[in-house]
Amino acid sequence: MQHIVVFKFDPAKFEAEFPGNALQEGVESLRKAAIPGLLEINMGAKNITAWEGYQDATHGYTHALVSRHKDAASLHIYADHPVHKALQARFIKCVAAPPLRMELDVYPANL
Repeated sequence: MQHIVVFKFDPAKFEAEFPGNALQEGVESLRKAAIPGLLEINMGAKNITAWEGYQDATHGYTHALVSRHKDAASLHIYADHPVHKALQARFIKCVAAPPLRMELDVYPANL
């Protein structure tokens, strides 16, 4: 199962809460927490210069988090985990609009 969250952070609040490499350190804390069923997690700021002529369609959303989980039960464990809850509380301090969240069932591709 894939978990995707798109954030619109207030720049000043975000910089105050996540100076320097604090965002990546927060994501790394989730990796190190050994949360059962968490297979992969990444988060970063949008890239509006992906290629020449790239058209930004983010509507002001600034960051995305993408995580992959063994199954829905594993995603539930992740959602309730104290390390996740702590980082989530820090994100909530910085939001300028409600985050967009989506879960996807992901199946292996038959190549």
